[in-house]
Amino acid sequence: MRNFISENDIEQAILDKLRAKPFEYDVIVCDADPSKREALPDGTGRASKRECVLPDILLSSLKQINPTIEDQYLEQIVKDLRRDFTGTDMTATNYKLYQRLRNGIKITVRRNGKEDFDFVKLIDFDRPGNNTFTAVSQMWIQGRVYTLRPDILIFINGLPIVFASAPFFCSALFSIDLFSPINASAEPLFDIGSSMLRVPQGTKQ
Repeated sequence: MRNFISENDIEQAILDKLRAKPFEYDVIVCDADPSKREALPDGTGRASKRECVLPDILLSSLKQINPTIEDQYLEQIVKDLRRDFTGTDMTATNYKLYQRLRNGIKITVRRNGKEDFDFVKLIDFDRPGNNTFTAVSQMWIQGRVYTLRPDILIFINGLPIVFASAPFFCSALFSIDLFSPINASAEPLFDIGSSMLRVPQGTKQ
């Protein structure tokens, strides 16, 4: 009988906890085999490993929390969020997406033959149960330099919000070097707006 807890044990315990009540997250487990780093489909619905969103879940969630907005506007927002942000200024792009998460996206619409505006919510802060929560394990992400494979990514409505490392749960949740291991491999997640709990240095491939 072994007398230690492995990183995989920690990861599976976290996923089991998120599956169960009161959380009841949807869980997607990708193939962690290095030979699968370029393979699609991988269960996430992405068309490219450079994408950091779950496009099908994102679109269905936007329809659910924005029932009065026509599909064409929601589909355009999903298309915009699926694009590769790695060539942009990381700080500026992250701040812009953060504002969109908080305040929604202003769109121009036509009503009764006249130009008008509306707001599309990315997250329903008023009714948390109206959102879709998904935990994804071992999802390969192609960065500008490296390929990243986070232990667990937490998505709200198909958008990556929390990037968690299983080994880090063995120690304190936060530390003084919270951002020190972040490098080009993690840039796509920062661009799309993730709140980085920890980027383990050992996940570069």
